[in-house]
Amino acid sequence: MYTGMFDDPAFFASEQEAIESEISRLEDERSRAMTIANDWKDIANDAFMFARYAKRTLILTIGA
Repeated sequence: MYTGMFDDPAFFASEQEAIESEISRLEDERSRAMTIANDWKDIANDAFMFARYAKRTLILTIGA
């Protein structure tokens, strides 16, 4: 980390490139996490709908 004044354009360019690379990596990681979260949400919804349908079918079959 650099805390003083800089007068080296190469230093600035390398720091800028490192920061942009980190931002890109974090955006990719966030995108993967959102995909995983949405997949789990779909799985949970499917399980809920299955259980709801199974309960309704069981009630209709048994006649409770």
